[in-house]
Amino acid sequence: MPTPTTGKRPLSAERILATAARTLREEGVDAISIRKLASKLGVSPMAIYRHIENKDALLSALLDRFIRQADVMPARDLPWDEWLSQLGLRMWRAQVEEPAWIGLLGSVQIRSGGLGVLLDSLAHLRQAGFSADDAASAFFAVVHISVGASCLSLGLQQIRLDALIDPSDAAHLNQLNRDFGSLHKLLAAQHIERSLALLMDGLRARHTL
Repeated sequence: MPTPTTGKRPLSAERILATAARTLREEGVDAISIRKLASKLGVSPMAIYRHIENKDALLSALLDRFIRQADVMPARDLPWDEWLSQLGLRMWRAQVEEPAWIGLLGSVQIRSGGLGVLLDSLAHLRQAGFSADDAASAFFAVVHISVGASCLSLGLQQIRLDALIDPSDAAHLNQLNRDFGSLHKLLAAQHIERSLALLMDGLRARHTL
């Protein structure tokens, strides 16, 4: 009967999560299952179930581990608008560096790591003078931009521009060239810094009213 050890290394929740995180990063979410992890670790599935309740609990714990290791919170002594911009950039970088999470965000239960980012961010904005409603709106606007930019960045990496060009699109491409210079230049406008700068302009105007 398999034992919950491989060699002299005891099985632990952290060892399970480290193996699952590496599998997610290298093979994608479809490769995540209790049975497959058990095979990688050289143990029985029941040995893993002693530490992790089920696949949903595994993904939730993985997300919490990812958020904690991403360390997205900026230095607290920054001006609030720079702090928010840095928060958005850090969230975006974390996602594009671990793109397997992009398709899972919103479908995996958040634990204390994610809740900590939310509560600490709201508290920081309240200290900067934001109302409760405005603090929540500002935080989630940054989240929306970072997640959207991550999805777009991942999608653009997979696009071959020459495959998009069809003879029937000539008129549209000519119009794009007249208005923006080139399709490459238009796509460059998706950079998250520009979106965050526009958001900060709006928040500064609202916050000083």
